[in-house]
Amino acid sequence: MARKKHLEGLDKGGEEKKILDAADEIDEIKEKQIEGELVLGYKEFKTEGFKKFKDSDIKSVRIYKPTIGQETELDSFYARKYAEYLKNSDYVTRKQMEVILKERGINVEQMNDELEELDERIGKIIEKIVSIRSEFDAVKDTRLKEKHKETMSALSLERDVLKKIRSKKWTERESLFNGAIENLVEQDRLLKKLAMCIKFEDGKQVWVSDEEIKSEEDVIFVRNLTNDALYFWAGISENFLDKFLEEIIGGIV
Repeated sequence: MARKKHLEGLDKGGEEKKILDAADEIDEIKEKQIEGELVLGYKEFKTEGFKKFKDSDIKSVRIYKPTIGQETELDSFYARKYAEYLKNSDYVTRKQMEVILKERGINVEQMNDELEELDERIGKIIEKIVSIRSEFDAVKDTRLKEKHKETMSALSLERDVLKKIRSKKWTERESLFNGAIENLVEQDRLLKKLAMCIKFEDGKQVWVSDEEIKSEEDVIFVRNLTNDALYFWAGISENFLDKFLEEIIGGIV
């Protein structure tokens, strides 16, 4: 059902079938992995190659999804930390930060508008690629077919360039808010969630507290594990299909 939802607006004939067939072939192993994770309730993360486990027999740790009780605790923690930061005049909210940035000549609204414009342009290019590709197989004229291929290649290249520009602009905008209360609290919440949900096979926590994570020497281990945890917590199956379909649509030419 999730896959069908992402295909709305595409040609209901051959194009949709091709995408679905391709997704089915590549997705089979991934879906088995997802099913296993759902049954077990955790995702394994391999520890081999990381400095932290260099002289250890431990080959993996487990990423668990937080329980309802843990989510409630994390929400309460977020609220408390937010209140603490608000009481300290050294910190400002994202909205307050926008005002400060504007006073210093940095127009965040303009940056937002630029990102929206890029999103629209990228979306229109993808629509054009899908539209041309849906008619591609029906074209018999060799020269016209070659022209369609050249057009799709040019559109695909333009899309990739715009995506890189968007990524750079988004990073530039978000870097301005690193010190905002919302960002700081979210970082604190994430560390606490990692401490709660990352465990060894025997159920013992890898870190007993968020403070222990902050002092972790193997930074690469923490970074890679955090990325895997965020991916798992976000819902790996839907996230995977979103990215996969984007690549299918973009990689058709």
